[in-house]
Amino acid sequence: MKSTRKRILLCLMCLSLLIAPFAQAKSAGQSAGSAPEAEQSAIDNWAADSPALQSIVEFVTSSVDENSDGFIPKADRVAVFDMDGTLYGERFPTYFNDWLFIQRALYDESYDAPEELREFARAWEDKVLNGVPIEDFDAKERELGPKLYEGLTPDEYAEIVRRFKELPVWGFEGMTYGEAYFRPMVSLVKYLYENDYSIYIVSATYRDAVRVMTEGVLDEYIPSDRVIGTDLLYVASGDEDAESMFYELEKDDELVIGGSLFIKNQKTNKATAIQREIGKKPVLTFGNSTGDFSMATYTLQNVKYGGRAYMLLCDDTERDYGDPEAAAAFKEQCDANGFYTVSMKDEFASLYPEGAHKPGSEPELAADAARVSFLGPEGTYTEQAALAWFGEDGVLTPRDTVYDVIRDVQTHSADFAVIPQENSLGGAVADYVDALIAAEDTYVVGEIELPISQTLMGVPGATLSDVKTVCSHAQGLVQSEQWRSEYLPDAAAEEMASTAAAASYVAAAGDKSVAAVAAPGAAELYGLEVLAENVQISDSNQTRFYVLSDSIPEEEELTRAVFVATCEGRQLGSVLAALDGAGLELVTLHDRPEGSRLGVYNYVIEAEDPAGVTTEDADAVCALEGVRLAGRFNTLDASIERIPGWCADSPAMASIVEFVEAVTDESSPDYIPPEERIVLFDSDGTLIGERYPTYSDQCMLIYRLLHDDTAGEGVAEDVEFAKALEAAILNHEPLPKSPRSTAQMAAEAFAGFTVEEYRAYVREFLKTPVPGFEGMTYGDRFYEPMAELVRYLSEHGFRVFICSGTERNFLRELVADRLGEWIPPYQVIGSTFSLTATGQGDTEGRSYDYTSEDQVLLGGNLDFKNLKMNKVVSIVDEIGMAPVLVFGNSSGDFAMGEYALQHGGRAYMLLCDDTERDYGDAEVAEAFRAECEAWGFYTVSMKNEFETIYSDGISVEAEVEDADAAA
Repeated sequence: MKSTRKRILLCLMCLSLLIAPFAQAKSAGQSAGSAPEAEQSAIDNWAADSPALQSIVEFVTSSVDENSDGFIPKADRVAVFDMDGTLYGERFPTYFNDWLFIQRALYDESYDAPEELREFARAWEDKVLNGVPIEDFDAKERELGPKLYEGLTPDEYAEIVRRFKELPVWGFEGMTYGEAYFRPMVSLVKYLYENDYSIYIVSATYRDAVRVMTEGVLDEYIPSDRVIGTDLLYVASGDEDAESMFYELEKDDELVIGGSLFIKNQKTNKATAIQREIGKKPVLTFGNSTGDFSMATYTLQNVKYGGRAYMLLCDDTERDYGDPEAAAAFKEQCDANGFYTVSMKDEFASLYPEGAHKPGSEPELAADAARVSFLGPEGTYTEQAALAWFGEDGVLTPRDTVYDVIRDVQTHSADFAVIPQENSLGGAVADYVDALIAAEDTYVVGEIELPISQTLMGVPGATLSDVKTVCSHAQGLVQSEQWRSEYLPDAAAEEMASTAAAASYVAAAGDKSVAAVAAPGAAELYGLEVLAENVQISDSNQTRFYVLSDSIPEEEELTRAVFVATCEGRQLGSVLAALDGAGLELVTLHDRPEGSRLGVYNYVIEAEDPAGVTTEDADAVCALEGVRLAGRFNTLDASIERIPGWCADSPAMASIVEFVEAVTDESSPDYIPPEERIVLFDSDGTLIGERYPTYSDQCMLIYRLLHDDTAGEGVAEDVEFAKALEAAILNHEPLPKSPRSTAQMAAEAFAGFTVEEYRAYVREFLKTPVPGFEGMTYGDRFYEPMAELVRYLSEHGFRVFICSGTERNFLRELVADRLGEWIPPYQVIGSTFSLTATGQGDTEGRSYDYTSEDQVLLGGNLDFKNLKMNKVVSIVDEIGMAPVLVFGNSSGDFAMGEYALQHGGRAYMLLCDDTERDYGDAEVAEAFRAECEAWGFYTVSMKNEFETIYSDGISVEAEVEDADAAA
């Protein structure tokens, strides 16, 4: 009876959904019955020659045209999409629902799954990864799958799904499970929505999981009431023994998952679900397997409007884990049933989000460290472009003219050169185009697209009303002309060699009446004050820069090429035809007089092929008389901010910047108010080195017990441990096990110090040289990329806290000089030594009144060790809100990392895997990486993602052979 009652309740819930009014998916500003122009280009990320795309656009164009025989009233424009394998990838390594079960049962350390479920999950994982069959799998999956979530509320289940979405996708780099959508299909959903289609998802995946999956990607077009999936059976939390039909939902009851399925939404069940919940046959269906054939056939039965069904073929083996043989067999089945098919390999111009790729499949864009000449002086956007391409490793030299820059490459004084080429507002720069044309033995090997934000700056004390002359490069004057005409209509304009030269000139002149238009960084560089920001015409202002070298790269994966064609204007058509014949698309075209006679021009032509401009393609174009290849290259979009010290291609840096940009943009759905932007950093191993010699506070304990002549006689076993620890460190041997807490040892070693005396002691200790390194003191142990990250986050409105196992007053002195600008003492959380007043004696603090003669002393005990779960306790107690970002480096940081994930944040863990610039351990780092991935944390490889580790002048010493030699 109880089971029957639950089904009755659920049926009543379904009935309530059927009678609810449908949400309107009407595009803003479009009147009913209008016929929007349905162009093929309206669907992004599809190949232009896709047969499926052409038929979809033809169908939609006709369906929205009231004068067409194929017109469909808006109320009947229903499209249904399967989820896994249709909208969303399903081969990494299996369906979303399935892999979520395996991950939760086996790898979620916050959940202890029953052994029955763990055993099934292990077998399921073996089936997925190794093809080992499971007897009666479908029945077991239906029975055991829901039990993993039994007792959870809908919100708790949704949070599990959200955490899973943050995990990196199996078999890919640069993509999480929340991002694993097929871009062309997302574009298709948007296209149909804009043409007044009501769009539904009809999936075998749990309905509540699909709703969470769509968040931030499809929920704008597919609201939650248009998601149909497999239903988990919900029950009331208090309904344990009562017959359901007589049970009243009590005030304190919650709906919780009952541990079983109501319906598996697959095959015929999809057709019946459409009828039950939508109430009419679709006109369009999109699927990818035989499980979708029933709803596809149901759609074709829509004789009133002649429905269509499209099936995706997973045949792409380069961008996905396709199977061409299986896809071909599936195509035959689809053809026999009258379904259209879509080749992912041939008809999708892109597949997954930008940056996602199978390991080893993404070409390297960044050049190696090199000597680089750029059009100077310092402080120009050209310098910024050079830094964006080469990073901090490039040795950059400013030059006065573009010809000087190119000559450096020709004479091998530089390996590369960087010059501006074209601005989105001011157009091409004639002199620079001429220089490129003349440099026949110099080639374009890279391109940087850089956003330009012009700033008006003057000498200290100047105001806008003082300015009578504005100087800048010609481009800066063009870009700011509209702003100047409004705010400085009477000011004269004076052209300079560069924007930075203009800033330098203003600084040298010291005249309040003269101002410069230059890059924002030039103001600080030349000691000027900003008078106005963003004085350019448009916020979309961009400049294209070329990277030049003396040879063309051999790689075939380069997507762009630039040609120089010398011919009469009437011959240009044949050059463009040759480009088209080679499969290349025109990007830009600039013309300059050839100089010998009228009517002959030098044309600089840039073209692209996203699949790669091959040498054969280039040769086909250069077969024309008067055409030569001037370069093959890739383009770097430098609009993503770069954090100094990090490698330009660091996945972690890119994801951090992406996160910061989203949460600081008030127009973004991910916006976080400044007061809630809480960031936590562990200390040792995260902000500073810890692999060698060891934790900083332990190093100070060694010094206090063994080398401080002012210290008294320490506890014998503590002294012996300190000797063994020091010897092991200096001889690179395994560290001895401590007989008791080293933090308690330290508390006792400094008992009786006033807080001021203790902090002064720490300051002196931080001046001590660190063994194992040259040029480093204990105060110099900061990882430069992480220190820059603290600065970057602070400048974007984040409040940065340290949450460490190290004693907090030690930490306060450690960070004061390097990070104190961004992390004040009250944002330092650490382990705590007991404190007492000088006159307190044995009296309890709560009954002793602090007097004017008292000082605060270290009491000699460890009150609180701020590690693991205690870090979460400290966060709750001392901050009062959850962090949105956490940075750590060990399992001791997992608790605060998980706490961030529970509240929608992110956690990043450093891998100490650099064995050349630090004392890393690649094997340990790899094991730790696997742990982090299981928890859903991002990882940062110090070896591969840190351009530098410690500050300049610090290096690893040769190994010390013995302690005596070290002494």
